[in-house]
Amino acid sequence: MVPFLKPFQQTNLLRDLVKKEVERLEAKAVFVATDNDDLIPQFKEAMPEVKFVKQSDRASPHLDLAILGRADHMIGNCVSSFTAFAKRERDVRGLPTSFWAFEPKLRRKSSDEL
Repeated sequence: MVPFLKPFQQTNLLRDLVKKEVERLEAKAVFVATDNDDLIPQFKEAMPEVKFVKQSDRASPHLDLAILGRADHMIGNCVSSFTAFAKRERDVRGLPTSFWAFEPKLRRKSSDEL
């Protein structure tokens, strides 16, 4: 079951997820690629020491894909075809990717018994 989140709850969730990744990675700048509300004002308020950037209103999706494919880290949306294209390039390049609201399970140590 996927809970319904009100817009302010979604904003708070996304802000908190970005902040967690920014702190974990010690990021100094974040490129925001979206076709929806970019939330940059909320991100800046929560992380004033971080520079948030995006393309102008006349954005090129090809430029977004190029940046996402080569960034040090990418947080993607697992249901987005746009993320899927960038993720494929990142996999080829061996670059890390994480996804909104998805925390991978910790790997168990392999057992030599089997």
